[in-house]
Amino acid sequence: MCVQAALSTRTRARKNHVHLPFSLLEATQMAHKKPHLPSKVCLTCERPFTWRKKWARCWDEVRYCSDRCRREGRRHARAATH
Repeated sequence: MCVQAALSTRTRARKNHVHLPFSLLEATQMAHKKPHLPSKVCLTCERPFTWRKKWARCWDEVRYCSDRCRREGRRHARAATH
């Protein structure tokens, strides 16, 4: 088989391949499910945030959703005491 014939065979195979759309059934059968994760409310921005694996050991001590909120919370606490 020559190179031209091999290329045309591959091209035909790609054109005949049918892509199925992502179905709702596949979305409900994902490998991981997150609705069961615990959540808290951030003390600075008052938005809810959910558990992360990096907080597994210290989840009881976590008070802020991000480093930015942690810094802001400390800045407001210092301003209130001075």
